Amino acid sequence: MGAEPGALERLSAHIARSIVQQIATVSASGQSPPAACKLDLKGYIDGDISSSIDLGSYDISTLIESGRSSVATETPFETSIEWQQESHASTGNEVIPSEEHIPRRSSRSRRALNNDSDSETSKRRKITGGLRLRPMGSANQSMSPEAEENSQAPVRRLQADVREKPQRRTARDEPALRPSTLSKLIVGIWEQVFSSMSFDISVVSSEWRTTGFQTHRSLISDLAQGEQPSAVQVPPATVPERTFTRMNLLCRKISQASRCSRALEVVVQASWIEHFDRQVQEIAKEHPQLSATKARMKALAQACSEIGWSEKEIRNKMAIWRGYKEIKDHGGWVCLVFAGMGIYRFCKYRIGFDPESMAILRRTRTRFEVAADTLHPHWRDMLTIVGDTSSRVYNGHPHDWVVSDHDDPVPLKQTYLQYDPQFSFTHLDSSVVDPYAFGANDPRQVAVQSHQAAHVCNVCGEKQSEDVTESTCRCFPNLFGSDQLPVAPVQIFRTKNGRNNGLLACCPFERGVAIGEFTGLITKGLEGMDVMQAEAEQRYQIYQGREGNYTRFVNHSCRPNSQFQRFVWMGTQRIILVSRGIEAGQEITVDYSDAYWRNLPKTCLCQESCCRFKNQDRIQPRIETASPSS
Repeated sequence: MGAEPGALERLSAHIARSIVQQIATVSASGQSPPAACKLDLKGYIDGDISSSIDLGSYDISTLIESGRSSVATETPFETSIEWQQESHASTGNEVIPSEEHIPRRSSRSRRALNNDSDSETSKRRKITGGLRLRPMGSANQSMSPEAEENSQAPVRRLQADVREKPQRRTARDEPALRPSTLSKLIVGIWEQVFSSMSFDISVVSSEWRTTGFQTHRSLISDLAQGEQPSAVQVPPATVPERTFTRMNLLCRKISQASRCSRALEVVVQASWIEHFDRQVQEIAKEHPQLSATKARMKALAQACSEIGWSEKEIRNKMAIWRGYKEIKDHGGWVCLVFAGMGIYRFCKYRIGFDPESMAILRRTRTRFEVAADTLHPHWRDMLTIVGDTSSRVYNGHPHDWVVSDHDDPVPLKQTYLQYDPQFSFTHLDSSVVDPYAFGANDPRQVAVQSHQAAHVCNVCGEKQSEDVTESTCRCFPNLFGSDQLPVAPVQIFRTKNGRNNGLLACCPFERGVAIGEFTGLITKGLEGMDVMQAEAEQRYQIYQGREGNYTRFVNHSCRPNSQFQRFVWMGTQRIILVSRGIEAGQEITVDYSDAYWRNLPKTCLCQESCCRFKNQDRIQPRIETASPSS
């Protein structure tokens, strides 16, 4: 107890030197070692020789024999002493000291050892126990698993705890809902406008009274009468397919009713902000002594009392409702009616509420209204709930209007009067065969192999059928499958570089998705006109001068983002305009091919760096003449 720092190490080194010297003396004299040579260890307390403590003994006969051989070969023999705790299962002549006779280290000496920077000493202080002789060369080597198993006295070493302190478990990164951006909001509006959902309140209400539901009270009629809504029940059906069909109809009706209700909710909330601001102005006018803040608080207290909400709840809602009003001021009511759920996130996080974004909404407003008025003629009826009695502005087909970012929409006919005063265009859903050219035959028909019992797709090898439940072909499902839309999400727009009209993508088209079928008059023998040359069992032409669809207005580009592709559907060859990857707001372009530009005195205006025809002389566009059948 109370030993000086390093005293134990010096004692170990002194004993080691004494043993080495004794072994060297015996080996050098040539004397034969005794049969049994032991090292007795004794300890004394406070220098009192009479009161000694027997620390045990150690058989060193083998060490002396090893020392003699090392002297004969002139190899230095070194030993080291490590503190170890020998196992009680050891055998031989070893004497294991009892636990009470093992010298204990004081806390001061342990602290001194911990502060020692010597690497060998730091290794020794990891173990404790009795004295054991060991060659110096193996002091830094660990025993292999085989050596530990074969050792008669396996060593149990006390290792230092190298574990780190326990740390708090970090929270797992959960996917967070990202705020909506302006581009996502605009794309969401276009998707709602071109969807098959009905935004006519009268149609949605009448659908609840279709056949099969007359004997049951509808949800809308219950609400209209001010009664508690009854549970919507589906009449039992004997055939499971009929029941599933009715449930599909019910699901569609619920979705349409919910969507219309959401549109009405947003319209009312935006209008509430306008009335709130007007009420604050009236209060300030009637009570000039009140500050602007107190006038707002007075109007807010009135709203809390009449609506039945707390002030905090109304304030939180007002922040989002004011965003609705700002969108309405720049993009019009059409943005609120067709925005969907994305408008809530857009107004909550207010990412994109800057002058530049609001300017984009102002430029897109007329484009929204053209599509909404032509596809949903009665959508403005929803505005009567807030006292807006605006009427429909744009009539006809969605592609009867040419839109622009800076000018008001103009009729399609007006853009061609300078080339053809008698211009007219009829929109077709499918091509029409010219009876003067082919009679009652369709030149697009493809012969079906005799071993085929039904129409099989030549691309995927699956069955084709007009019944979507029977067809397994998934090629271009938005044209020939269950994903068909009433109208493709595209608009005809006025170009800026003299190419007249072009086709604009309102929604993104992924690579490989069909934009539309190239439809028109199926004829032959036309020359000097822009026609599509095709061949199935026989050659034919598709002329879009007077009738066709929106694919007529796709401009040429030497770096196109779409292409024409032949596809056989139900034994009839079709020409499909397929996307190569088009983002929303991009112009849709296609390569007219070298055959179109060969010997054609026109200048390509695609303005691409890889343009192949920009050096040709430009002349005025040709006046398109009618086909022989017109």
